[in-house]
Amino acid sequence: MRLPSTVKSREGATVEPLAVGLHATNRGKVAMGERVLILGGGPIGLAVTVFSKLAGARDVIVSEYAPARREAAGALGATAVIDPGKEDVGEAFAKKTGAPPDVIFECVGVPGMIQKCVDLSRPFGRIVVVGVCMVEDRMVPMSAIFKEANIPYILGYGRPDWRLVLDLLDSGRIDPRPMVTDVVDLEQLPAAFEALRTPSTQIKVMVRPNN
Repeated sequence: MRLPSTVKSREGATVEPLAVGLHATNRGKVAMGERVLILGGGPIGLAVTVFSKLAGARDVIVSEYAPARREAAGALGATAVIDPGKEDVGEAFAKKTGAPPDVIFECVGVPGMIQKCVDLSRPFGRIVVVGVCMVEDRMVPMSAIFKEANIPYILGYGRPDWRLVLDLLDSGRIDPRPMVTDVVDLEQLPAAFEALRTPSTQIKVMVRPNN
């Protein structure tokens, strides 16, 4: 697809993660007035934040350890953030919204997160698994059965997602710049990868092949 002339290459390079977030939000059927909890404030979690807010969610709350990512979540439409290192996520969410989440997005992808989402969910709630866990995980199915939880798993996006993201960027209705924290050239790339082993302020690191 052709990048619109109004969209710079830096913002255009965010189309892929934004399309994942759009696809996840659509699959989660986020509706006007709903309460949304997003676990993980990386590029995908932030993309889900953008589109949950655009879908009309009443509350869009991001749980994230990294201060820079919590700050970016606020800039991208989150109504509140939670530091899970300092607060119990379920209690903090209920305090901020007065109710449990209608939809939970798992955007971390490590073992134990799906069970955590089930524990945080309300009865008949929706849990959208976006994070990619590459190892064996365990959960207690009965806990999801008691709540009749709806748990779709998300794989990427479709062509219509890309098209809509491009249109929204072109019209200026979404601005992904807060998620882009670093731009490196090819010589800096190895060091940038090593730094991501213990990230601090990085969210989306972009590679510029030539200056």
